Amino acid sequence: MRGRPVLLGCIAAAMAVAGCANQGVVEPAQSPMTLAQARTLVHDRLLRNADGESMYYSNGDKRGRLSDVRITPNEITFVVDGSVIHEPLRNLAISYRSDLAGDRTLLFNGGEVPPHGFVILFETSYTLAQVERIWQAFALLSRYAGGPPPIDQDPAFQAVAARYRSEAAKPAFPESARKFKVLAEDAVKHKRFQDAADLYGSALQAAPWWPDGHFDRALILGELGEYTAAAHEMQRYVALVPNAPDARAARDKIYIWQHDAQAATHGGQ
Repeated sequence: MRGRPVLLGCIAAAMAVAGCANQGVVEPAQSPMTLAQARTLVHDRLLRNADGESMYYSNGDKRGRLSDVRITPNEITFVVDGSVIHEPLRNLAISYRSDLAGDRTLLFNGGEVPPHGFVILFETSYTLAQVERIWQAFALLSRYAGGPPPIDQDPAFQAVAARYRSEAAKPAFPESARKFKVLAEDAVKHKRFQDAADLYGSALQAAPWWPDGHFDRALILGELGEYTAAAHEMQRYVALVPNAPDARAARDKIYIWQHDAQAATHGGQ
């Protein structure tokens, strides 16, 4: 059985990743946040503790400075002194510990923390409001930054797609989504592809029924090597417009990305 990983600050442990029991669920705050803001928040809070010190990863004999953190739909990836370490997001919860308020846990995806799961623990250097904001950032990045879940595991989108297909008059494109569409297209023009993926994701938050947004984001994610996420995004395009002239080509692209994702997984073992 592998050891449980721990993230430590230089001096005081401002947060830790370790197995722990659920001490009560706290619902996250629901104030607006864009994908770019979520990405910045996760990087800032995980790469620096509240006192501005660098964070370290420790797991058995492996210990080193945490240089990067990446969130995809299924996992959180830590980059430690050039080594890449993967942890499944399904095991993630965020715990807030305070001597005054006691322990409270924000479960990332509901249910109990698995026995060998990991918890990101924020101690008294963070307020509960800050921890709730971090929870919101993790949830948003997991849902959109790397790509959505498989369409058969997303009943909410299935309902969106069914309603869109049944409507003779399609909904007007909202201004809130247009803003991010324009910014995404500009990011592509300047070859800032990760920014473009995030911006298309923000547009799709406002207009999840937008077929072209799913199509364009899928292509960008494919170029970034996020093959599984690209396939899931293109599935949404096909679900929205199954009879589009390029629907056959879109389905074929899904097959290619699924194969590329499998090859990348086997190649990394």
